[in-house]
Amino acid sequence: MASSSQSRFIFLGGIPVFDYIITPSLKEIFRAVANDLIMIDDKILLPLGTIFVCQIEDEKQLLYVNPMAACEVQKVNEKYYYTMALGGKHTEHTGLSLCLFDPAAILAELNQAYPEIIRDENDLKLVQVEKPTQIQLGGNNRNLIEAIHSLYDSPELESDSSGIKYEHLFFFDVKTPKFKLIKKFYHDFKVTIGNMVDMHVDDLLPRESYVITIEDEAADRRLDRIVLSNCTNEEVIPAEKLAQRYFDLEYKLRKDKDFIKTNLIINSLTNPEELRLVCRLLNTAYASSVTTFLCPTKTLFKCFDA
Repeated sequence: MASSSQSRFIFLGGIPVFDYIITPSLKEIFRAVANDLIMIDDKILLPLGTIFVCQIEDEKQLLYVNPMAACEVQKVNEKYYYTMALGGKHTEHTGLSLCLFDPAAILAELNQAYPEIIRDENDLKLVQVEKPTQIQLGGNNRNLIEAIHSLYDSPELESDSSGIKYEHLFFFDVKTPKFKLIKKFYHDFKVTIGNMVDMHVDDLLPRESYVITIEDEAADRRLDRIVLSNCTNEEVIPAEKLAQRYFDLEYKLRKDKDFIKTNLIINSLTNPEELRLVCRLLNTAYASSVTTFLCPTKTLFKCFDA
């Protein structure tokens, strides 16, 4: 490295995710469904109408999580169940809401979708999660940023790493109350996220995941986690705003003289329109001798297929 101030990491994709950490006990689930639970290999089947009721830490309002909005429904022995895969990730895909604060709204949705099965509140099976639900900031690039900092965070490397710059480019509705979690993380890790005007997109839904880790107290173990992810609406990002973001980045890679070594990390893109612009960016990065890391996540492969 020629100078400690002449190296940087630029991250694309892998936008921050708000992870709701939900830890019900297997005992609580059995109680709610009256023992009507099926476990086959890495699958857990719960009867329709099974809802997880969570108390968010430091908040009074209850959160109602409906996994049916992201899971497949199947019929077993003349009864309907939804299936969750231990260690799997399920994305919201039906007309149902994955998460609501109003139990009446959950009931209305389920009644409309399955009127013969979910008729009134007595047909709901509410799993009361005793442990408070924490909201943590997640996302693939967050993990990479932490890992890179850990690699360089030693006295031996301080002279070579003190000037390394980090930049993560993404869009967000900065009016979202939980945006303060994002600002704190990037401030603590000294990562630039650009100015709020360029980042902000009105009504852009934040990425949220409901991470369910079932505790089997009888066996003194935790089952592998289940991730339920919401659908986002990246189509609301104006095309001209997206194009300008990549034009500015291409220009920086071609013309910027402030840094000698640049590392471009492309991770977990979800917007097909953005992927088209990334392909053009890769040509510029190659011509500018920029080291590029393409992280082959499942999310990225889904974007390729879109």
